[in-house]
Amino acid sequence: MKRIALTLALVLVVAACGDDDSGGTTAPTAPTTGATTTAAPTTEAPTTTAPATTAAPTTTAPPTTTAPTEAMFEISSVSFGAGAMVVITNVGGASGSLAGHWLCQRPSYFELPDVEVGAGQSFAISAGGSVFLPPPGAITVEQVANVGGLNSASGELALYDSNSFGSSDSILSYVEWGTPGHGRSGTAVEAGIWTNGGFVETGDDTVFVGRSDFDVVGPDGWMSG
Repeated sequence: MKRIALTLALVLVVAACGDDDSGGTTAPTAPTTGATTTAAPTTEAPTTTAPATTAAPTTTAPPTTTAPTEAMFEISSVSFGAGAMVVITNVGGASGSLAGHWLCQRPSYFELPDVEVGAGQSFAISAGGSVFLPPPGAITVEQVANVGGLNSASGELALYDSNSFGSSDSILSYVEWGTPGHGRSGTAVEAGIWTNGGFVETGDDTVFVGRSDFDVVGPDGWMSG
């Protein structure tokens, strides 16, 4: 009986020494060191300054050429031989009458009839040939323009807005072919509508001279065929 009591007392003593007041087991605390960890210094990214932008140069649009708002008549073709004919085109921006206008191959003159020609439209008149083949859509009349005969070898033709044939202010359009120096070429040169000494080259088989570019002054604005 005494042995049992002693054994029980030893068990109670061991249990009391192994437990804390809360009945839990206390984990050993890891020793702390006094070393201080210093964070690596942050490197600030360099600031890049964008280059100053260069403004694109300002381009000024060229001035636009305003088309004429009135009628403006030009000789557009002269035909020879059996189909002798003169064609006049209104290159202006409005319709107009040919009344008071004259054709001239010095010393021959012909006053054109009172015919209304629309903008961009053509007027064709026979010059005494046996065949009259006007361009499609051209206005025609029964009259014949007697301007002294149209010879492909050499000649000229001028268009005036009055019968002041020696005036550079009155001459509107001019062409000479075959050879230079015809009677009205000097007036045309003075007016700035022909070049001095210029002429459209033609041959025995040439049947017409025609305008190839209304913006070009002198023979370079014409062709023959």
